[in-house]
Amino acid sequence: MGIRHRIVLVLLSAILLGAAGGSAAVAAPAIDLDHPVGGRVTRGFAPPGERWGAGHRGVDLSAAAGEPVRASADGVVSFRGTIAGRGVVAITHQPATRLRTTYEPVEAVVSAGQRVRRGQVIGRVQAVVDRHDGLHWGLIEGETYLDPLSHSRGAPAPVRPNQVRLLPAGATPRPVETDGAAWAEEAVVTPVPVGLPWLARGSTRPADGPVTSGFGMRLHPVLHVWKLHDGVDIGAPCGAPARSALAGTVLVAERHVAYGNRVIVDHGGTRTGYAHLAAVNVAVGQRVEAGQQVGLVGTTGWSTGCHLHVMAWREQTLVDPSWLVTPQ
Repeated sequence: MGIRHRIVLVLLSAILLGAAGGSAAVAAPAIDLDHPVGGRVTRGFAPPGERWGAGHRGVDLSAAAGEPVRASADGVVSFRGTIAGRGVVAITHQPATRLRTTYEPVEAVVSAGQRVRRGQVIGRVQAVVDRHDGLHWGLIEGETYLDPLSHSRGAPAPVRPNQVRLLPAGATPRPVETDGAAWAEEAVVTPVPVGLPWLARGSTRPADGPVTSGFGMRLHPVLHVWKLHDGVDIGAPCGAPARSALAGTVLVAERHVAYGNRVIVDHGGTRTGYAHLAAVNVAVGQRVEAGQQVGLVGTTGWSTGCHLHVMAWREQTLVDPSWLVTPQ
């Protein structure tokens, strides 16, 4: 996920999670998987009771940075890319059911569309600053997360004790303070209520255009996994002005792997962010007024088209910014 592992992949059990998020029995896929690295299991599969809930949707295997990662079975590389700074590879093994394995973080040596064989090296474990060495390995059938260990050949190594840490229902994890902006990557694993009037008072709409995607869990358009959409998207054209919703001081003006060009403004207890900008027009420490332009709408970073991604934090906790983008 800090939370750079926000972006990052999830893979759940074959007998859990029906379409509505409850329990439903489904037929187990007929596949035998090899472990992609030789290390032991350091964190096991722990699916949530509901599709959007907290959990661990895959397994973690111990592996050193630079260690080869191998395909678990024959298939075709259906995705190779970077999400939130972490390299991801997905291999489809049964196209009819969209049965696929995922691997992250990986520095890939294969390309999307490439056919691979069981045991073939697909990349090496990527060194990521804010994480321990290891590989996250998952299995998905359609939109259902599966436990890859239940389909692996041979007995898996045991899970190390005291590695799984579960939070009480409704709890929100705090970020790991690796740097001054660690909160900007904080993962939210529980839904946040819509409608926060303290955001609306004295605010200006950040861009002109319709809301094209709201805050909350959604199916990832590329990987077909459920993850949090941590803001609200406004469908504005590239080059349109992006404005600060409230008066404040520019806290972050950066080029981010996932968010592209991004500006974060501190308003005193409240912070707002504006991502995927084509250009940034402000500097860190600069004072801005409500409605002042901070950049130009773009499609930089992990984006599929021109839009403004608006984020908000209250006391360093990520919240739903819908009140900022709803016409007053």
